[in-house]
Amino acid sequence: MPETENLHGANLIDAVYGESPPPLDDPMECYFEASKLHLRALSWDVPGGVALDKSEELRLLTQRAARLNPSRSLIPLPDPAPLQADLAGVIDARRSSETFGPGELPLPVLSGMLERSYRVRLVQGWPRRPVPSGGALYPLDLYVIAQRVEGLRPGLHHYDPFRHGLTWLREVDHEALHLATLQPEMAGDAAAMLVIGASFWRSRFKYGQRSLRFCLLEAGHLGQNLLLLGTAYGLASRPIGGFLDDDFTADMDYDGVNESPLYVVLLGPPADEGTADRPGPPTA
Repeated sequence: MPETENLHGANLIDAVYGESPPPLDDPMECYFEASKLHLRALSWDVPGGVALDKSEELRLLTQRAARLNPSRSLIPLPDPAPLQADLAGVIDARRSSETFGPGELPLPVLSGMLERSYRVRLVQGWPRRPVPSGGALYPLDLYVIAQRVEGLRPGLHHYDPFRHGLTWLREVDHEALHLATLQPEMAGDAAAMLVIGASFWRSRFKYGQRSLRFCLLEAGHLGQNLLLLGTAYGLASRPIGGFLDDDFTADMDYDGVNESPLYVVLLGPPADEGTADRPGPPTA
């Protein structure tokens, strides 16, 4: 019997909590308790539910969930590159890459990833996106930090999910952002960094403390969409959840409290080694 089979989670208590149990005001435990739902307190736990039921105007406002930039010119995206990859094969082939190859990220491939991961479509007259979202409130926004993307100026772009285009925001300090990922060489080699950010208030007005759970869940759904699409297009990809928050927030126009980046996905052409069996775009 392998020695590891004798290990038990109880043996890790000291590693998790240190030399003593967590204090009564442990932030993680306090948040989890505060975010629980209780049948007798739903009107307090889900404060915006009643307001939504009573206000047609508020319901219409929630259907336009996005950080829109109407004063900025839209960069239209081309038709998405076609995809004919087998879902089971894509799931089996998905890996977190540690290296990226040279070359640019084709713009039609980026267009396909953005459209198939988070673009708004009308479903029975309602605007919906390809991820589950608590209350269909869609508190997330998707940004592209272009580094080597065909036809795109290097820097920060915001994805408009209603018009399927990008708006140019500004140049960024790429080196500082690479350092903020704690994987600077890897981030520097990627052709693009896709940043998933959340405006927490877009969910919190309805769901109160529970909203943070929903924002994090949705970021995971969107991140997995991006990773599977990257694999289907034959790209290397790497998700990064552990980054220096303040350093990353500084270039994203987020205040770091009511809104913040949550997740980063690095994308780029694969390195030469070990790519022969990766799914890729169809040749036809």
